[in-house]
Amino acid sequence: MPLSYGFRSLDETQLQRRRHLLDFYGQAAQLSALLVLLSYQIIYVVRLFLQQLRPSPYKHTKDHASPIVSHFQEQSLDTKQDRISIWRRFNWFLDQDVSWAAKSSGWGTWRVILIASIWTIWLSVLAVKDTDD
Repeated sequence: MPLSYGFRSLDETQLQRRRHLLDFYGQAAQLSALLVLLSYQIIYVVRLFLQQLRPSPYKHTKDHASPIVSHFQEQSLDTKQDRISIWRRFNWFLDQDVSWAAKSSGWGTWRVILIASIWTIWLSVLAVKDTDD
């Protein structure tokens, strides 16, 4: 099956519509870079705010009058704690270096690979969207 790409003669309204679409997708690609940075900052502020609101999931007990905590006693896990535990394990996995055959490959962390893959897919969608007849 041959590719269906080629040059077509367009009237003035179709040509103007394609120009607007190209301008819009270029602007969307530029603004999406700012959106990623802005969302990262919003997530950071929300995490700081939530850390101030919620208490620590661990209760500390003191056996003496020293300011040092003697030991931690973990609370019973409920479904919310299970979700938090899964989320923390997932974050821990994303922060690991990418390694192939037990060697560090210098590719960065899994988080970087995941974000770069999502970003590449987004830009590819913008590049090919509305390019057909």
